[in-house]
Amino acid sequence: MHVVVIGGANLDTITRTSASAVLHTSNPGRAHRSPGGVGRNIAENLARLGVDLTFITAYADDPAGEVVASSLTGLPITTLRVGSPTATGSYTAVLGADGDLVIAVADMQAIDSIGAADVATQWLGDASWVVLDGNLGVGVLGACLEAAAEVGASALLDPVSVAKATRLRALPRLPVHTFTPNHDELLAFADTDSLEVALDRAYAAGAERVWIREGAAGSLLACRDHPSVQIPVDHTDQVADVTGAGDAMLAAYLHRLLLGDAPARAAAFGATAARLTVEVEGAVNPRLTPDLLATTHEERR
Repeated sequence: MHVVVIGGANLDTITRTSASAVLHTSNPGRAHRSPGGVGRNIAENLARLGVDLTFITAYADDPAGEVVASSLTGLPITTLRVGSPTATGSYTAVLGADGDLVIAVADMQAIDSIGAADVATQWLGDASWVVLDGNLGVGVLGACLEAAAEVGASALLDPVSVAKATRLRALPRLPVHTFTPNHDELLAFADTDSLEVALDRAYAAGAERVWIREGAAGSLLACRDHPSVQIPVDHTDQVADVTGAGDAMLAAYLHRLLLGDAPARAAAFGATAARLTVEVEGAVNPRLTPDLLATTHEERR
């Protein structure tokens, strides 16, 4: 089965304070740079898990773009560059001493250069699955969902942030196999304070499943036609960098769906992938393989 991932490819700058972060002043700490972007991270994780895929993205011919291109070299990914960005996207995050995110700023002008025509049906070809990065413009997301339906592909959508989830209200329909917001993103999408109402609105929009991320509390896989399943977090005491954990979850989830797992079991493997990711610096664990994922999962169960 072929997968198409459509989304951003950035240069990440991740800083981490040496002690608890203090706002409105300078904090001692350290920083590192690495390739990132929700779409790119998902694509790399999928490739490391042996999934055949095409990655549609936008980045410029600048030093940051060179880092992005280099990160994809040697991986079994067919990369299609579209749009016309003047600069490669960037993501700058401040982590606390415990590795949790304090604040982040995403410059996504590169992905904004991707237009609806860049993701027409012909680009999806024989895709069975389409993974969408919520940083894409609403019009582009709508075009992607229409194109996926035309070729009979199932869609996964990560809304990325509260601000981007809010924009999704403008979509007339959300015909996805799985929608993957965190708690606040789901409420923002549905414009409500009620989780139950938010789920009903997601289902009404067309989502078959909503996988709600709750951080250290784990996640909840809710389904329109089946009882919800609580997915426990795979705890670790070795948190180095939380960047990319959600991207790894989605990639491992799809990897296991492609192997024939039921969604709840696939989501549990997603939790294991998140653990393997947060234990290393950077948005993707370079040691990730199907065997490592399966072995680590079974050891923790």
